[in-house]
Amino acid sequence: CTKKIEAINAVGSGDSFLAAFLAGLYVKQPIEKCMQMAMAAGIVNAMELEIAVVNIEDWQRFQQEVIVTKLEG
Repeated sequence: CTKKIEAINAVGSGDSFLAAFLAGLYVKQPIEKCMQMAMAAGIVNAMELEIAVVNIEDWQRFQQEVIVTKLEG
């Protein structure tokens, strides 16, 4: 994601990342989609003052902006 955000409170961002990643795995999404879901959740959580709050509309929008690149090696 190349968009700059204002991180207000990153507490809970790791938990939000993991929850979204596992949710993607649970519904059998490809790993790349799981990463998009997870990154978007962590980003959106950091934009909120409250802990572990994810605005669903922002989360959906940020998923489209996260670019996952598979590295060979």
